[in-house]
Amino acid sequence: MELWDVYDKHGNFTGAVKTSGDIIHEGEYQLAASAWIINPEGKLLIQKRAAVKKTNPNTWNITGGMVRSGEDSRHGCIREVREEIGIKLDIKKIELLYRAFGKDMIFDDYVIILDFPLSDAVLQADEVSEIKWASIDEIKEHYNNGEFMFTDITKLDDVGAYIGEHIHKG
Repeated sequence: MELWDVYDKHGNFTGAVKTSGDIIHEGEYQLAASAWIINPEGKLLIQKRAAVKKTNPNTWNITGGMVRSGEDSRHGCIREVREEIGIKLDIKKIELLYRAFGKDMIFDDYVIILDFPLSDAVLQADEVSEIKWASIDEIKEHYNNGEFMFTDITKLDDVGAYIGEHIHKG
């Protein structure tokens, strides 16, 4: 059983710790972290969730997951990427892009520019069935077809702005 820290509505650690599967009460939040991995062409790495996943199987998403107790979101993000797709991120190169709040979740999404061949990835079979580089337009198309896990599609605008500022094309 994995342990996770409980946060308040402001994102502050409350001192409480819960076990996976515990009831989340009103005003309690669990922390999740994900990575927008961008290649030098401005494409984003997305992954298809495994068919065996309880929630949203066979849907596209970015790489990430739940932050463990005692772990900050940056380290949780790096761990999740390494576990799910076998890629090691440099802690000095990932940046927090935004923090978003859901009903009982806090989502810290990081961004990093990284180039690697997809063949270097090692997929965790019970988490990920496929990965690919996709444009923002392709991700929007997946979302519009109900094939992309997103709580707030407008956050894709933040990713697009980051790409515009950091990727030098031509």
